[in-house]
Amino acid sequence: MALTKCPECGGDVSDKAAACPHCGYPISGQQGIPQTIQVKPSGVSIAAFVLAALSVVTFFSGMPGLYVAIVFVPISLVLILIDYRTKGSHAFSIVALIIDILLAAAIGILYLAGTGIL
Repeated sequence: MALTKCPECGGDVSDKAAACPHCGYPISGQQGIPQTIQVKPSGVSIAAFVLAALSVVTFFSGMPGLYVAIVFVPISLVLILIDYRTKGSHAFSIVALIIDILLAAAIGILYLAGTGIL
């Protein structure tokens, strides 16, 4: 029987104990085996990704689509910020953020090229 530290309160806990005697924190009986946790993406994260993908489609559809993309990018960014305040997988939000940054740069370059500044 070995003593380990409780990850919650730092108290000494037997490796055979089911819970910490000091704070009640559940102690896994299998210390060496990592536990897998499944995290699902949130609906907001998926919405941000879909909106970013729609921004790309509208961006390449011509001048009217450019204006739609200009509206979609900030909305997608707001959804990404909301998603990071929730629990869940942020993979879709990270991809959406990369898409939004690239689109914003492309829109900025097109604007500068159209005004003659670039």
